[in-house]
Amino acid sequence: MRKVIGHFGLFVVLGIGLATSLFMLLKPRWLYAIIAPVLGLLSAMLSEALQLPAITTGRYASWTDVAIDFTGSLVGIVLVTAVALIYIAIRKHSKTYDQTRSAFSKLSFRSAFRKYPE
Repeated sequence: MRKVIGHFGLFVVLGIGLATSLFMLLKPRWLYAIIAPVLGLLSAMLSEALQLPAITTGRYASWTDVAIDFTGSLVGIVLVTAVALIYIAIRKHSKTYDQTRSAFSKLSFRSAFRKYPE
């Protein structure tokens, strides 16, 4: 259990960092949704490959650890995506700080996906 929580939690932080960095750095912003999971999977596989008996003694690599690590990075990426979508929905409906406060109070699931704000 300790191992699951430790690996999962560390890779959630990694997923948040990957998604945030790529979201801010890439020009077509949607590319982060493709590149971040690939990098999360590669880092999970690399962390397990470093535990192969040829490299370390007394440790072992396992596909379940790769799955746990990758799932953690996906959770971090989904969290960043959810926050980004909420932020974009609020900014779409406002131009100033007062309008942002007002738009946030009026925001609902239906209003977030309207093409033209009221």
